[in-house]
Amino acid sequence: MKPELRKISEISPDHSVVCILGKNEIPERINLSKTEKEYALKQLFRGEVMVFINSYSKCTYLVKIRDGVTGSSLREEMRKSASNLKKLIRSNNHTELVITSENAYSESVADFAEGLILSCYSFRKYKTKSEEEDDRNNYPSVLLFADSISKSELKWLDDITDAVYLARDLINEPVNHMNSTALASEITKAGGKAGFSVEVLNRNKIEALKMGGLLAVNKGSVDPPVFCILEWHPGKPVNKKPIILVGKGIVYDTGGLNIKTGDYMALMKGDMAGAAAVTGVFYTIAKNRIPVHLVGLIPITDN
Repeated sequence: MKPELRKISEISPDHSVVCILGKNEIPERINLSKTEKEYALKQLFRGEVMVFINSYSKCTYLVKIRDGVTGSSLREEMRKSASNLKKLIRSNNHTELVITSENAYSESVADFAEGLILSCYSFRKYKTKSEEEDDRNNYPSVLLFADSISKSELKWLDDITDAVYLARDLINEPVNHMNSTALASEITKAGGKAGFSVEVLNRNKIEALKMGGLLAVNKGSVDPPVFCILEWHPGKPVNKKPIILVGKGIVYDTGGLNIKTGDYMALMKGDMAGAAAVTGVFYTIAKNRIPVHLVGLIPITDN
């Protein structure tokens, strides 16, 4: 279950909060008692990069940015910090969690939210308990308190995390549920939802086009090969020639003539991760109407 994501304009005194700090100063909007604030500052001045305060009715998580971390390194650090906090956040059963920052690091709020949402992913489709029953209150709504985040940026964050969840779901499906034709069907569904086109070539078309490599790999399979052509062609793309993305769609790889050992077999349902990644990219780009002409090529079979 993906956490709900939305922006808020005010932090309630009862909200549990993650606050991203650059200095050893706690913003006034973070509602702490005098004792709690003194404790937090003491920990920060000692060099702690994460400080947790349990006020019983709510929790406060202070995340200190290390000196000198900027750009893409800072974005990745925020994602990792969120992932590191996930177990602690889940154990406190929040229904809502506010993410904010001191003014200088307001752009880091979205990066932290991305890391938290992605770290909440779990493939539970075939578990005995329902997802709702098993995960009740473990995945809080993520509330962003940051003026710098626009509606379009919020939509991008929501769509890109949707795309990652989609790709992970495709990768985690076992081959008895996600064979070649099923994967092509899921890619087509994603195209219909996001707005990119998908053409699926069947065996006859593949043979007519003399795609010998795909046909050779498919010779030992009971399922037919398929070849998916994805395209996102907006009205006025910035590129004259399309960008081509190729995704490997081997839904299960036994190794063929060179059979794999048991240790590797369990992971081979993920040999189509390239196809899943390309699908996720198209989903995000099309959902946000990015003016880039893209073409995706995905050969699909098992081996």
